[in-house]
Amino acid sequence: EFAGQRVFVVADAVGSRRALDYHIALQRLRDAGCTVLTSESVAFEWCQSAGTDLFRGISRLVKEEMPRGQPSERRPNRQT
Repeated sequence: EFAGQRVFVVADAVGSRRALDYHIALQRLRDAGCTVLTSESVAFEWCQSAGTDLFRGISRLVKEEMPRGQPSERRPNRQT
């Protein structure tokens, strides 16, 4: 908590120039009590129920974004 508020960070919405910096920063946030999650998990949590048109629409978007069977790996933003 920070000033009485729960803090959440979306891991795939932040980045760093180097992978080590990215991972260390997320760990420091966790150690400080922050909840680290993904944009996909946020989207589905906001739906609140799996049987809705909103949930089905988000499911379609997620499936289009990441083909089945391919593992997702966090790659920090690269600056050139």
